[in-house]
Amino acid sequence: MNAVKHMALLLLILLMAPASAEDIQVAYAHASRVADAWYLDARIDFAFHDDVTAALNAGVDLSIDIQILIKEQRTWLWDKVIKESLIKFKLVHQPLANLYIVTHVSNHQRVQFDDLQLALRYLGTINHHRLLNAAMIDPAKDYISHISVRLNMEDLPPALKPVAYLSNRWRLNSQDYIWHFQSP
Repeated sequence: MNAVKHMALLLLILLMAPASAEDIQVAYAHASRVADAWYLDARIDFAFHDDVTAALNAGVDLSIDIQILIKEQRTWLWDKVIKESLIKFKLVHQPLANLYIVTHVSNHQRVQFDDLQLALRYLGTINHHRLLNAAMIDPAKDYISHISVRLNMEDLPPALKPVAYLSNRWRLNSQDYIWHFQSP
C-alpha cells in the first residue's frame, strides 16, 4: 500500500508541475510564388526543458512534426482545406561521437552537428520548401495558412511515454502561426 501512495504522490507532483518557459515557437512563416509553385520560408525556435535534453543526450530519439495547412476562406461555409502537409524530422544524439544528427524523414537527408544549439537552429530553419502548385490557388479568393510544430510523443520509447504524457515538460507544442496566403 505504501508503494501505491508513493506512486500516486509522484504522479500528482508531475501533473501539478508548472508549465515552463521552454517550448517551441514559430517566429515567422511566409509563402512566396516562384514560377509555377509556392514555397515556404519559416523560422522556428526550440527551447527544450532540461528533462528532454537529458533524455536526448542519453540516446532517446526525438521526432519533430511540422504541420502546414492552407485553407480557402469562405463566408458561409467552413474554410476549405486546399493543402495539408507534414514535415517530419528526427533528432538523435550519438553519445560516443558526441554528435547531434537531424534527419529529414521523407528524403532521409541527414546533417550532423557537434552542438545541440546548432542542430536546433538547423531544424528550425525552413528555406524554400515546396508547398503546392500555383494552379491550386485562385487569385480571386482569400487564403489563410497555418503552421504548427510539436514533439511527437508517440515516437518515444514505450518506457518513457507515461512520464512524457504526465509531465508538462514534455508537451512541446507551438501555437498555430497564421498568415494570409496572397496571390500576386
